[in-house]
Amino acid sequence: MFNINALFYKEEVDFKPVVKLKRYSSTESAVLSGRFIKKVILDEEGIGLNCTGNFVLSLIKTEDGSLVFKKDSENQKFTLKNQDYNFILNDEDKYIFILFACKEDIEIIVDDLEHCDSFELIKSSHTLHSYALPTINFSYYSYDLFYKGQLYFENEVISGNKTNHLYIAEKPVDFCTYFNAIETSKWKKITCIEGLYAHFDFKGYAVVRVKCIEPEGVFTIKVVKVKAKELEKVKIPIPLKYEVIGIEIHPLFPSEIFNLQWKAKLNNNSVKNKKLAIIITAFNEPNVLNNILDICENLNNYTDINYHFYIVDNSKTLDSNLSSDRISIIPNRNLGGTGGFVRGFCEALRNNFEICMFMDDDALTHPVSIEKAYSFLLLNNDKTCAVSGAMFDKDNMYDQTEAGAYFNEGCHPLHTHLDGRDPLTLIKNQHVEKEVNMYGSWWFFMFNVDEKLKLPMPFFVRGDDIDFSYKNNFRIELLSGCASWQENFVKKENVSTVFLFIRSHIIHHITIDKLYSNDKEALKSINKIIKGHVFLYLKQYKYDLALSVIESLKFVLKGEENWVNNCEMRKVLSLNKEKTEQLSTEKKYKVKNLSSEIYKDFYTRLKLWPITRIMKLFTMNSILIPRAFKSNKIWVLPKNHFVDPKYLFLKNRYIQQKNSNEWYLTSYSLYRTIRILFLLMVNIAKLNNRFHKIQKEYAKLDEKYQSVSGWNELF
Repeated sequence: MFNINALFYKEEVDFKPVVKLKRYSSTESAVLSGRFIKKVILDEEGIGLNCTGNFVLSLIKTEDGSLVFKKDSENQKFTLKNQDYNFILNDEDKYIFILFACKEDIEIIVDDLEHCDSFELIKSSHTLHSYALPTINFSYYSYDLFYKGQLYFENEVISGNKTNHLYIAEKPVDFCTYFNAIETSKWKKITCIEGLYAHFDFKGYAVVRVKCIEPEGVFTIKVVKVKAKELEKVKIPIPLKYEVIGIEIHPLFPSEIFNLQWKAKLNNNSVKNKKLAIIITAFNEPNVLNNILDICENLNNYTDINYHFYIVDNSKTLDSNLSSDRISIIPNRNLGGTGGFVRGFCEALRNNFEICMFMDDDALTHPVSIEKAYSFLLLNNDKTCAVSGAMFDKDNMYDQTEAGAYFNEGCHPLHTHLDGRDPLTLIKNQHVEKEVNMYGSWWFFMFNVDEKLKLPMPFFVRGDDIDFSYKNNFRIELLSGCASWQENFVKKENVSTVFLFIRSHIIHHITIDKLYSNDKEALKSINKIIKGHVFLYLKQYKYDLALSVIESLKFVLKGEENWVNNCEMRKVLSLNKEKTEQLSTEKKYKVKNLSSEIYKDFYTRLKLWPITRIMKLFTMNSILIPRAFKSNKIWVLPKNHFVDPKYLFLKNRYIQQKNSNEWYLTSYSLYRTIRILFLLMVNIAKLNNRFHKIQKEYAKLDEKYQSVSGWNELF
């Protein structure tokens, strides 16, 4: 039975696990959804509440104040068994319990255990992962992703092992955060755990709140007092039916905590550790080795995983003599990120590694993220299961750029621009439409090694992760705290990145069967991709990017032999840059005191007129209208902002800030527009004419490079 005492715990007021209520007064519980209340009644075989006196408990719908049920206590207790559940609750509606003291002052004792200072760990316990604390690579301004409150921590050696030593003085420290909360229901459903515990070594006196994150909010479901004069082991049982759980520790006296971990009871005692290979493709990244050494040092503090880093050095600038028992540096032909990751995978396969992880050389990744993903795969019997990490913006470390993505005529990121400090982000990340088939992004991707895995084509970069995921039918999972920090993709967009991702998008619709039902649908999708991107860039006056899309199509149309002969791509990208830059109208602009905001005037209001919608449609957002009919006013767009074409209707130019003190002016050109449209029509006609021929060529090429032997020819 689920005890709802803790739902009345007022976290912002009460520091002791007792709620006092005077006679003839009332108090409210946390706001709950109908879905949650039904879940605890049915799953827990009812709900209960205990007080020190008589009371009345009511359930009220918050929207209109209507009464759902009302019941007097019996012998200072209230119970509602699931067989007595006969009232109607709507899943999305919000409800509150109201407790009324009838004849006397009463107290609600909300702690489940008077104190738990000497728990003995079960023999079959397994450490899922440690609690994460920021390392030296993390900015002070990102600490809210790890904990909230005042915390002092350091690494210490106890019994020959390094451990985290935490000092909590007076104020509560909340670990119900992006890195340290845990998706209890997902671990129960997908792995072999049957019990979960918050475990730590403790000295002092504190109240521990077990907090539940549900779509309707965050509330306390359990309160436990812990007290120990000397260092004691503490484990707090955690219910598994909730989506996300975290803990908050409030010291009643200054306290010390060592070795905070999530531990689990397993229903399979034969789980054995597996060897983990972490693959990084490096190219002229001077800090890659220092970053890895920092990860190694901290990873050793957290866990005893048998891991090894393979740094595949495509630029051949790293000293291979720096290899160690944990790190191997492999000089490699520059076949891009794809070639580097596949080379590392081949090494992992040859050395009998059982789990593999791909990680970017410029990524900032926390060692606990690696530990958590590893444990999830270790305790999972589904060999197709893989963990894909979220991406955060390096310049704004709280901004989750995306968590998960799927491919359908283009890349579609999920859960974009969510604030990692908001606990509800953890819930939103778990909700993915059933029909969405995610792929695992290679800035953080961990999977089980199998010699039967189909390797991707030599894409160089862009699209290899899509190819690899879909051909092998990975079951992609997202876990809180599994993430890496990258530079925003908007900043990286240039003629080379456009050339490469358009090229991969075309090939995906030729070689990945699940993306289309027949050849006609595949050709239709490719036409849509090419035209859509060309028109988008034309509307943004980015003629160099529009031409790069067409050049990418021309490259694919040259066929299989051209692809193999240009696997290194250096000459191709250089030539593409020379061609496309001739069409660029972007120039550096010297100006002072420009406000970084979008100006709106008569021209933006025009979109409300019906005639304007017709003009937009038949003139491609006015790009076919001569510049004499457009405004010469300079329009200013925010830094690193996507250039929305609707703001450029009937305008000749705009300014965009790219760096702190650099502004760039981009201008409209009717001549460049007509030239691009002509090239587009010519090459689309060639695509439609040659499609079946190139389809057969690339299918044959793809089959060759799905195996290790095919790739060995390139290495």
